[in-house]
Amino acid sequence: MTKRMLQFSVASVCLVLVALLGIAQVFPKFYGILKDFSGIFVAIAAAYLAYCFQRRQAFLASLRELWDKCIEAKAELIEYTHDPLPDRAKFGNAHRALSEMIDMMRAVYCNVGETKTSIGLYPFEPLHDMKKALDELGFENVSPDLQQRAR
Repeated sequence: MTKRMLQFSVASVCLVLVALLGIAQVFPKFYGILKDFSGIFVAIAAAYLAYCFQRRQAFLASLRELWDKCIEAKAELIEYTHDPLPDRAKFGNAHRALSEMIDMMRAVYCNVGETKTSIGLYPFEPLHDMKKALDELGFENVSPDLQQRAR
């Protein structure tokens, strides 16, 4: 749950509770009913807010894990481009780290502006560019000039 969604949820719950208070003030005959059920309304609001904050915490935890994977994959790619004798195993490790990072990015984020008719913008497009550069570099006949250009 993004920060904006959390703020919207908290504001909505507050608005509903204030509306219930307003209804109790405007319509005195509903005051008794609202007074009797106020505990239930507050409990439902508290449970929903706990759910929202739990989702936010899970989202933040997945972002931290994603950040660790991003750092790991970037370090793997930079290390590969500095290796004077890259081989198939090192290429495979760099490629795998980048693929894991792309898949994790897909799991955490959705496409910006995605609708039923539009696919939207991918938030991980620069990662695809890194993957293309790694594929173009390869692991055979790698010169320091090609490595510099890939970096």
